Amino acid sequence: MVAQRKVSALLSAGANVWVVSPQISPVLQDLGRTGEIRVLLTTFQPELLKESFLVIAATNRREINQQIAAFCRENRILVNVTDCQEESDFITNAFHRQGDLMMAVSTNGKSPYLASKISADLADAYGKAYADLLKILGEARADMKRKEIGRGKMIKVMDELLGDDLLQLLQRGNVNEAREKVRQCLLQ
Repeated sequence: MVAQRKVSALLSAGANVWVVSPQISPVLQDLGRTGEIRVLLTTFQPELLKESFLVIAATNRREINQQIAAFCRENRILVNVTDCQEESDFITNAFHRQGDLMMAVSTNGKSPYLASKISADLADAYGKAYADLLKILGEARADMKRKEIGRGKMIKVMDELLGDDLLQLLQRGNVNEAREKVRQCLLQ
């Protein structure tokens, strides 16, 4: 599960991902079959990491994670050890992404489980309607910039749009009606 979340985050950032493990989850198997990641079904072998820029040690065995961390330090490879913040060069945040809206949660490595729970709560609270809202507001902002509307007027329009019922319209699936409200607001 931890490896799946890490792989998902890396893929969303455009990384070229290799998974090295004797066993992988069905989700990772599917990603391997589709070519989204490369999979090596084997145990940890230091030479496999030589060309890596970044490594995430997410095994369920403390001694293997320690070996991975030691190898990475010796070879100047960035490493995140999921079960030991002190051995990591960096920590990763839990996050929720909805379109261009991205919210990150960090517990500074103290409780990844809590970070994941908060991220799941954010996903419940900020669903697709927020992605639609952000897209529409982004389009409105671009339109105002193109028309060289001043910053003060832009802020006033955005305040009006956010204070309006756009979100409720989008939550009901009325995207066209929301766009029309934005258009009318921009015409004023």
